[in-house]
Amino acid sequence: MLVLCATRLMSALAVRCTRRPHPRARLEWEILCLMMALVAGGLCFGCSGLSASQGAPQRHPDASSLFHADFGDGFDRNYDGWPDHNYDGWPDHWKRRRSPEYPAYVKIALSKEASPASEGSLKVALNGGAAAILSPPIPVTNRFRYVVEGYIKTEQLTHDVAYISLTFQDVNQRPVATVKSEPIGKSTPWKQVRFEAIAPEDDTVRSAVIGLHVDSTAEMDLQGAVLFDDIWLGRLPQISLETGQRYNVYADPQDLEVTCTVSGVPERELQVVYQLLDVEGRELERATVPLNGRSDLASHPPHADGAGGSDASAASHHISPARETDTAVYFGRATWRPHVPGHGFYTVRAVVPGRGGADHRRELSLVVIRSDGQPRGNEFGWSLPQGEKPLDLNALVGLLRQTGISWVKFPVWFSADDTRQADALSAFAERLGLDGIEMVGMLDQPPPAQRELFGGSGDLPAAGVFADVGLWQPALNPVMTRLSLKIRWWQLGRDDDDSFINYPELIAKIDEVKRQLDRFGLVVNVGLPWRWLHGVPVADKVPWAYLSLREEPPLTADEQTEFLAQADTGTAQRWVVIHPLARSQYSLTTRTHDLVTRMLAAKIGGAQGIFASNPFDAEHGLMRPEGTPGELFLPWRTTALMISGTERLGSLQLPLGSPNQVLVRQDRATMVVWNEEPTTEEVFLGANVRQVDLWGREQPLKVADGKQVIAVGPLPIFLTDVDPAIARWCMSLQFEQQQLANVFGRPQVLSLRVRNPFSQGITGELALMTPDSWGPRPVPFSFKMSVNEERVFTFPITLRSDVSSGQYDVRIDCQISGDQDYHFDVLRTLEIGGGNLFLELSARIDDQGQLVVEQQMVNQSDEVVNFSCYLHIPERRRLRKQVYDLGRGRDKKTYVIPNGAELVGKKIWLRAEEIGGDRIRNYRLVVER
Repeated sequence: MLVLCATRLMSALAVRCTRRPHPRARLEWEILCLMMALVAGGLCFGCSGLSASQGAPQRHPDASSLFHADFGDGFDRNYDGWPDHNYDGWPDHWKRRRSPEYPAYVKIALSKEASPASEGSLKVALNGGAAAILSPPIPVTNRFRYVVEGYIKTEQLTHDVAYISLTFQDVNQRPVATVKSEPIGKSTPWKQVRFEAIAPEDDTVRSAVIGLHVDSTAEMDLQGAVLFDDIWLGRLPQISLETGQRYNVYADPQDLEVTCTVSGVPERELQVVYQLLDVEGRELERATVPLNGRSDLASHPPHADGAGGSDASAASHHISPARETDTAVYFGRATWRPHVPGHGFYTVRAVVPGRGGADHRRELSLVVIRSDGQPRGNEFGWSLPQGEKPLDLNALVGLLRQTGISWVKFPVWFSADDTRQADALSAFAERLGLDGIEMVGMLDQPPPAQRELFGGSGDLPAAGVFADVGLWQPALNPVMTRLSLKIRWWQLGRDDDDSFINYPELIAKIDEVKRQLDRFGLVVNVGLPWRWLHGVPVADKVPWAYLSLREEPPLTADEQTEFLAQADTGTAQRWVVIHPLARSQYSLTTRTHDLVTRMLAAKIGGAQGIFASNPFDAEHGLMRPEGTPGELFLPWRTTALMISGTERLGSLQLPLGSPNQVLVRQDRATMVVWNEEPTTEEVFLGANVRQVDLWGREQPLKVADGKQVIAVGPLPIFLTDVDPAIARWCMSLQFEQQQLANVFGRPQVLSLRVRNPFSQGITGELALMTPDSWGPRPVPFSFKMSVNEERVFTFPITLRSDVSSGQYDVRIDCQISGDQDYHFDVLRTLEIGGGNLFLELSARIDDQGQLVVEQQMVNQSDEVVNFSCYLHIPERRRLRKQVYDLGRGRDKKTYVIPNGAELVGKKIWLRAEEIGGDRIRNYRLVVER
């Protein structure tokens, strides 16, 4: 009965409140709501409007609450609203932005639509305009980090997006910096967003304002809605980890000192746990350093208007009583000098204990580089489409001289009145030139002051920018006037700009651009970005000096080699853009192998320029977005320094077949070697060979029986100081024929050709170490050779009658005396049989347990052949089948042996003897289940 009476009374009061929106009527309404809650047993004191079933939102575990707005009951205490049942006024102390872009006719009001956090929300009804709702100022300082949380719901959005922002303000409430959440569009159910913000290092920061935004990516939506709720600001300790260098590239590990700075923590006695990790994540060192803390009362006086600090504001917006203005916190630093073992990539981790067992962790990356000299004029470069982000020009100069490059692409378009940027770019190009780095001026996006001349917003395609010479020439004149004597190479658009592909009258257009640019400099080389799969433009004479070739997704090393071989660019150079694989999709091993093999393929394929694409990209870069080295920085640098300025000598045949390339620079040779499976190769490459991995770490090389023992795996390694004369000798030592006939008991001649690559005459001995199954080894040859002399040595070979057909490794033992003595062997492969006649053998156990052996003889000539075939089975009777009158084609014979399981693991032997001839084929096979 009580519930029924209260319900009827609430209905009557609802009509009254609608007709007369008076504070007293609203008060009566609230009392009735309270009565109903008490009757229903659903009252939850201190829940800020949350229903019993919803519970409190999960906040950041280490944050202290500063501000909370749930847009529930009590957020319109001055009753400046109440237009209908669905919209319930305007939230006190919040303001909306008003301008032509933010029209007043866009309806914004409190709504009774519940969110996952409360029974109300703030609703924006879209009607062709943007909206921005701003919180009252909230006192903050630069001693803390801040975290913003909130819920967003969107309904029927097409062009518009919704997001939350946090804007830091100075003492005069002027904006200093703004951080935004991810944008949300379309129709998205309630979604919680969270983002962190660090106050700028500016002592004038005094407050922050939370903004709730609806903006458009194109035209404004005429319908739809956006709802916000549970807007919350928390405070976190500010923890930073720094070295004394901006980009963390060190030549001497003794220079490294790391400092962890902590502010805004409530504890006085804190310790920082430091760890030093290598590129594989192994811990190399750990140290605990006390934080030298001192009290740091964050005392900024409240604003005169009491914004964010008045009782009314605190009551309606749930501002924490322990505000920034009176919270005692501590500030301190802990410095550590780790014992870095040598060259390589390292991570320094600092852990500071947090509340409730949750630790604060900060990491930074650094590299210690080898001090090997950087060759000038090499093929390698970086493409920096973001210009001075994240490093300024001074820091970039210091970094680029350590990267192993001789080229850098950089955007250079500035407006005529921007003399500061003109001076800075001119000095930048000059400083790079002094370090042997050639600058490529990237003519990409016009400066903001000139964008309207070219039409459109966002990124403009280069083909559109250069369409009208009457527009781009005056805009570009200041750039060319100032930089044309310092920059000789230019590129129209970024590396990923495809706008010139399929451009009508392309040659005429680029010729026009080049003629205009030629007016400013003695040497002007213009290049274009291009894509591999579109084929290069063909003409007798082209106006561009190079094509910058890329593809997405990237080509593999083998595909790149094939495309380079086919890319006939005429007089234009071929520049290859290397876009590393995505960090989130591939392992470090896969990314590193792909990067290095593509660099190697571009070098061997004859590319005149090899560029890393956007090195500071978070997903694909060699560096990290903040400007410190990523895991791929050293593999890029090491490879560039090892192979730049070299010429390919060839490949060596290694015992286990590991792929390799030998490159020579003057009197030094380097081998790069890898294998898909971990293995160990043994080979002699000279007396002073060193092994260096991709991170610049030198590994000791074991020596066994006069050979280097090399551990090889998926990641390429470099063997430096390879003796180029030894490498050339091994490559020149070749059999003139690659197979021997399977003629048994009769001598055959095997010819071996070699050239003397040593710088003086040599004497020595060559011996063929043929397999024992062939029969007696031939007598060694003694020789004497002058410089660059070529000789052919012949060895008589007589095969035994039971030698199997197939491929064999033959060692050639070399003893050489010149300015010093050498003793090593060279591996070569010979085939017994082969030619136009092949025999294939396979065996299996069938369902009945029988051994089924299939023999297939293949004749690839027009000669008709006849063979008797004998299958020898251990402890069984010999089986015989015959092949008659086999011309060009294939003959198949099948042998079935009972109780085949007894033969598993044993070797069977098939011998095919030519009828009326002297050819014999022997094949052996181990039976497997």
